[in-house]
Amino acid sequence: EATTLSANATKDGSVVENDFDSIYPWSDIITVNILNNEVVAKYGDDAFTFDGSNGDVMTYIPPFYFKRWQDASNEYVQIAKHHFAGSMHIDGFYIGRYTTSSGIVSKSGVTSEVNHNISWFRTHSMAKGDDWSQLDWHYFVIQYLYLVEYANGDSQSKLGNGVCGDSAQHSSGECDSLGMRSGCLVNDSKHSVIYRGVENWFGN
Repeated sequence: EATTLSANATKDGSVVENDFDSIYPWSDIITVNILNNEVVAKYGDDAFTFDGSNGDVMTYIPPFYFKRWQDASNEYVQIAKHHFAGSMHIDGFYIGRYTTSSGIVSKSGVTSEVNHNISWFRTHSMAKGDDWSQLDWHYFVIQYLYLVEYANGDSQSKLGNGVCGDSAQHSSGECDSLGMRSGCLVNDSKHSVIYRGVENWFGN
């Protein structure tokens, strides 16, 4: 059970203990470069880049099975690599490591697109190709992974406050040095947070 495991996120860039780093599917989440709809490099490869020079910077969420249910007092989420009674299969998918920048790309060092309606984002995301879209219900898949890992609905208390106390928009890539680790470099409400390769999952 998750209650017997240690799950920590860094608040200052230091290395912390997290048992989920070696448990599927968390262990297999990885940021990659996608160019012309093909994975051309993974984080840790010599050819991998954060700056977009080798394609969009996307994070791969591997397939898994999950089940969610409630009783009178608790909510339960169960995640496993293989099918179990009552579970639903989630296909593997890619999500932008960063919020979209000009031209609808995911890369480090740029500010995100603003002042557009949902139709604009949907249209421009789909224009990248048949396999591209605006983030949809898959957002909740990330949420389930977080909830099982940290067993706490207050993600700011676990990952860091994120950019919620600064009037200036921050450029993407503040958490690049953390690689695939979760958390933040400075927890002062003026620095980005990252969860399993998804930066600014909240804030900014």
